[in-house]
Amino acid sequence: KRDSLKQLAYFGRDFDPRVHFLVGTPDQVKTAAKAFRVYSSVAETDKESDDDYLIDHSIVLYLLGPDGQFLDFYTQSTSSRDVLEGILKHFHELKQK
Repeated sequence: KRDSLKQLAYFGRDFDPRVHFLVGTPDQVKTAAKAFRVYSSVAETDKESDDDYLIDHSIVLYLLGPDGQFLDFYTQSTSSRDVLEGILKHFHELKQK
């Protein structure tokens, strides 16, 4: 409800520019969340303000190939070393095709 493209761009500055964020209408976001098995729920609300709430959600980084197909995923418990090794493994496999 409260997140705008401007806010997403600000948030995205903390990520490598090659990381892409999905945006869309509420129905499109719901469809994508279902496809990627993303969990989200309003966790806490401030009764005095519609814009003051917390969202509980899954934290997953999805790796997609150049064709947009799913290759792998990494959760918040995946070490940065394992993420790097996984990405490099897929990169080398794709390079050999």
